[in-house]
Amino acid sequence: METDNLYDDDVTKGVARTSIFVAASRAIITQKYLNLINSDTLNKDPTLHGGPSNNNTGSAYNSNNNNQYNSNINNKIKEIEIQHAREIITKGIFQPHLISHNDISFIRDQICIYDPFAVFFLDSVDSKKLLIDSFSKFYSSSTDNDIKDKECQMFSEFVEKSHPLNSWLEFLSKRSISRIGFRTKYIDQVLMDSLSVRGSVPTSFFYTQVVFCGAGLDSRALRLPIPAHVSVFEIDLPSVMDYKKKVLETAQKYIQPVSSCRLEHIAGNLVQDDRWISSLLDSGFNSAMHTLWIMEGLLMYLNENEISNLMNSISLLSAPNSKLLIHTVSPSLKESMSMSSNSDISPFIKFPQEEFVSYHSNPVELLEQYGFSKDTTCVSYVDLNSQFECNDPQFQKSSFSKFSTGIFTG
Repeated sequence: METDNLYDDDVTKGVARTSIFVAASRAIITQKYLNLINSDTLNKDPTLHGGPSNNNTGSAYNSNNNNQYNSNINNKIKEIEIQHAREIITKGIFQPHLISHNDISFIRDQICIYDPFAVFFLDSVDSKKLLIDSFSKFYSSSTDNDIKDKECQMFSEFVEKSHPLNSWLEFLSKRSISRIGFRTKYIDQVLMDSLSVRGSVPTSFFYTQVVFCGAGLDSRALRLPIPAHVSVFEIDLPSVMDYKKKVLETAQKYIQPVSSCRLEHIAGNLVQDDRWISSLLDSGFNSAMHTLWIMEGLLMYLNENEISNLMNSISLLSAPNSKLLIHTVSPSLKESMSMSSNSDISPFIKFPQEEFVSYHSNPVELLEQYGFSKDTTCVSYVDLNSQFECNDPQFQKSSFSKFSTGIFTG
């Protein structure tokens, strides 16, 4: 696929479409979370929403004091989320057990996240079109056009008569949904832990700016209890931002945000030009302040030159002690894909096979290359499976993704 096509100005094409896949996974996991709340499981078992266990090594959570602090933060978030979820259940906005317990039992309770906004991205013409087109492209079991057309017609009819959650659950693989759960929960915790770090003055906080590069349909700036002194900047393609703002405008008529932060949506292309920088500054971003940068599900779609330009820009915009989180994939993924038969590969994995451009065996080196060399951390899905005490056999061996953080040294 030509690189330019990755940045197609259509939310159902190129990189932009993956944001709907991620939203679908988060919506399904949220449904499991609502089931747990409705059955009072979360209150009965306090370990289900806590932080990572104390047996971590090489992770962002590597001291007993920090683990205790994380636990306090997570418990507070849990209280806020449960109260918010009970309110929307009472209002009838969400229906517990819309999906049967058995159908989502594969999702470990420990990685359940609460994203009540995600489902709104699925109930649209764009989302249904993407789902049906993706089925046609990736899921049809026959090369015979007549049979393929019949399969696609049957799935299209299923989508039209079913709740969006059931339609996407039918399409997405269990493993891909769980991956989104792991990565979402981990990044949630990195974000909230970072925002809880105190500044030099006891009454102040260290990080007051968060920038999501390639934000997609992420709703952390609405669903997490981010305080009012924090400014969040979300940057993505115009098509994504237009779709996101339109859907969230509707969603917020029914669901009040948990967050109190100042939120700025910035439409721009992070790699084809640097106009996003002036837009960011015009929106109130202050390069002299400590910033948390988050690049989730982005770098693997960029070539090395694009990564270099983007990382250089972030370095120039970062005050010393700013933090960067990057999400990368390993070269072993590419090798695994080449050795697997087509029938072994789920549709959600076939997208990377077509569109992933860059692979990093040691992402910490990438952080260090651009100045984010202090207190570096790196975790994989295998690490998170252990840290969250999920014991999911699908994530006990190899892992193709890594999540790495580093502090900018200037």
